Amino acid sequence: MTNLPLFPTQEIGSLQKSAWRVKGLKGTATDKDIEDLRQWYGKIGLQSGTENAINAIKGIKIEKNARTKFGTNYVGNEKLEELGQKLKEESQIFGLKFLESAGLDIIYDGEQTRVEMYEDPISDMEGFEFKGIVRAFDVMKYRKATCVSEPKFKLPYHLAEFLFLKDKTKHELKIPITGAYTLAEWSYNEHYGKQRLENASLFDLFGSEKLDRGEMAIALAKNVIRPNIKALVDKGAKWVQIDEPAATTYPDEVDLVVETFNESVKGLNVKASIHMCFSDYRVFFPAILNMKNCFQYNWEFANKDTRN
Repeated sequence: MTNLPLFPTQEIGSLQKSAWRVKGLKGTATDKDIEDLRQWYGKIGLQSGTENAINAIKGIKIEKNARTKFGTNYVGNEKLEELGQKLKEESQIFGLKFLESAGLDIIYDGEQTRVEMYEDPISDMEGFEFKGIVRAFDVMKYRKATCVSEPKFKLPYHLAEFLFLKDKTKHELKIPITGAYTLAEWSYNEHYGKQRLENASLFDLFGSEKLDRGEMAIALAKNVIRPNIKALVDKGAKWVQIDEPAATTYPDEVDLVVETFNESVKGLNVKASIHMCFSDYRVFFPAILNMKNCFQYNWEFANKDTRN
């Protein structure tokens, strides 16, 4: 563990992906995007890697055009995948060095390899099927899945990005992980509560959604989140941040958020913090005082309760 100052600065959420990264992967990057890349690489001291990123962008564009031209006769899929991976790695290094150059003490790569904080983890576990795109937070959208069987661990879905980054900085690395409660609350349910549904009267079903969500969230914490954190810890990770933006969607379920946090880190030798946003902090207390071994609470302070 590195020596941190008394009041360490840190990045909490994700970084916006640069145009050269997003359009570069699609093969549509323009000269302006490449010029922006040159300027930003210069600003944060990454000049030595500029041509690597640009060559990846240009290579993807060539291969994408070839795919369009030759259709089913195109034979460069392996090369295209290799170039895409290279560009994603360049964006990881960029995110890491960007936060370093900003003077932060605790950093990560801004989640540059992740599609979205819900879709990415759900894609890499058993027990869920995607149903389609839904709207969230006004204009934002995400692919929503339904739970069709007990969630189970399939692979450590944040391990590759951590292993790529761990030796590329002397700063403290903190790995963000979407929490079990948010994954459950943002999912449909077609598995939990089936037996209750079959034997219940209409009156008995009131409140059953909360029970179903609780069972799903605890299963996610035990079967998926904890094994993922353990895989990271086994490879040298020291700090994880559990993200729970849904923490106060239902104020009477804060106890469940606490329980899933405790289950997620149970028995693991790791600094674990929790990030709770979009929230009314008054409903956290006294429940969050029962979080075990929670190193740090990360909240947004935007004075949302201020009245004119």
